[in-house]
Formats: sequence, structure tokens, C-alpha cells
Amino acid sequence: MSGWPQLAERFHHPEKFEGKYYRFQSARLKQVNFSSALETGVSHRGLYLTPMILFRLFHNPLLIPWGEIRADPFRGFLFSGYRLSFQSFPDITLMMHSRTFEKISEYLKAQ
Repeated sequence: MSGWPQLAERFHHPEKFEGKYYRFQSARLKQVNFSSALETGVSHRGLYLTPMILFRLFHNPLLIPWGEIRADPFRGFLFSGYRLSFQSFPDITLMMHSRTFEKISEYLKAQ
């Protein structure tokens, strides 16, 4: 339902992540909400995503290169934010609140 397994086939990152790291982030991957249960990271290599330890079973850590990511703003009924789509998986989208997006935007714009 989330698309995580498809992303993990291509972007699995088994090594220790090196970069800025943010815990307790929220995002929606397809129909699955990761409400304050997502850990994100940014580096020159890409966007790092992994669920908190309690939810990590069957969710390998991901490192998605910046060149794979496109961000488009959206306005919803309850909040506004950004919809991230992935070049290799156009049917999978990651929606995040503007506050979360601000943490990764400088890296995304640098590409």
C-alpha cells in the first residue's frame, strides 16, 4: 500500500547514514501515513528515509538520490505541503508538510 517495498528494491541503504538527521517527522507515502514515525536525513547523496524502530520491520532504510526526486507544492483541506514524486516510480508519491520539506529543500534545490 505504501510503495516502500518497490522503493527499497532500488534505493535500499544498508550502511550507516552520514548527513543531517531529523527524527519524529511526518509524511504520507501513497495511502500510508507515517505520523511522527519517520526519520529523515539529508546529504549531498540524497534523501534518507526510515521508519522509527518500532515500525522498521519490513521497511528497509532508503537513500533516494536527489536526481530521482521532483517536488511540487500542494494545498490540501487541512494543510499545505509538498508532493515528492520519483522518476523511477511515478505512481509512488511522498506527501510532506511544508515544515518537513524546509529541512530538505536546500539540498533538493542544489541539484
